[in-house]
Amino acid sequence: MQNAPDRFGPARGTAVFAGILWAIVAASAVFLALGEDGAINPLLGCSAPALLVTYVAWTFRRQDRQHAERMSALRARLDREHPL
Repeated sequence: MQNAPDRFGPARGTAVFAGILWAIVAASAVFLALGEDGAINPLLGCSAPALLVTYVAWTFRRQDRQHAERMSALRARLDREHPL
C-alpha cells in the first residue's frame, strides 16, 4: 500500500526539479572534465541549489507521508466507530 497520494503535488514537482538540477551538475562536471571553456563550475554553480531543492523535496515527501498515515488512522478509527 502506498502511503503518499497519487498526484503531482509539491513533493513530486520539487523532486523532478531536483533531478533536473542534479542532471545539470553532472553535465557541467563532464564538460569541466573535458576542458570546455564555457563550462560552469559544478561545485560553485549548481551543487548548493541542487542540495537545497533535494532537501525541500525530501521534507515535502515526509510531510505527505505523515499526512497520509494520519488520514489512514483516522479513516480506520471512523470505520470502527461507525461501520456501514
